[in-house]
Amino acid sequence: DPRQSTGAIIWRTAKAVIAVCVLLWIISGVYVIKADEAGVVKTFGRVLPKSLKPGIHYHYPYPIATVEKVKVTEVKSLKIGFDVAVKDKDTGMYYSYSPQELAEFLTGDENIILGKLIVQWSISDPISFLTVVEDTEGLLRNLAEAAFMAKLGSMTVDDALTSKKTEIINNVRDEVQRMLVDMNVGISIVAVDLKELSPPTEVAAAFKEVASARGDASRLVHEAEGYQNEVLPKARGEAQQLISEAQAYREKVINLAKGDAERFELLLEEYKK
Repeated sequence: DPRQSTGAIIWRTAKAVIAVCVLLWIISGVYVIKADEAGVVKTFGRVLPKSLKPGIHYHYPYPIATVEKVKVTEVKSLKIGFDVAVKDKDTGMYYSYSPQELAEFLTGDENIILGKLIVQWSISDPISFLTVVEDTEGLLRNLAEAAFMAKLGSMTVDDALTSKKTEIINNVRDEVQRMLVDMNVGISIVAVDLKELSPPTEVAAAFKEVASARGDASRLVHEAEGYQNEVLPKARGEAQQLISEAQAYREKVINLAKGDAERFELLLEEYKK
């Protein structure tokens, strides 16, 4: 019967199509983790406790399981104090602050100072990075700004602008890293770079004059110390020479006196005879 033959062909074709679809669905679970990546598998939304190393792997096909890949060797940069656009989660609109407003910080002696940092970070634990915090970069920004503010707030503006810059960088790096470890967010600080630390534009000229005066004072002190280092050894040498001459003269006079006394005693003996 032609109709039965046609139905059998359709049924065989349908089974073949279904078999191919099932095979493709099964094969879709094969994936590759690149050399600079790590993979995190979720089965029915539950994260497996171990991240996957580079290579070819297999998981149950979607929607049973999915895999997220993160670049663990990539060093990312976060700018603090620079002009950046921020997206409002409620409205979806972007807004930004003026560069100076973002860079303004307060020192311990209540002076405003402009500071800009670049925080370099990388992923240390892919599972924690994907599961603990939704906005990791936002958290890192808040921690870095808080550490930067706290350190500047503990010192004077003069110290911040002159001798304490290295201390600021080390403190921000160590404090942020400590908080990240406590929160177990799966990222680590690679480096902190202080790009700018300067007085506001309105008072920059006054700060330059003060710095110039300090430079002149330091130069005069160094010149005075140099003159002192030149004069004192010479004076000490001359003093030692005078002392040596005086001691030699003293010995000479004493010896002459002793000789005269002995000669007098000898003459006295002869006179008595």
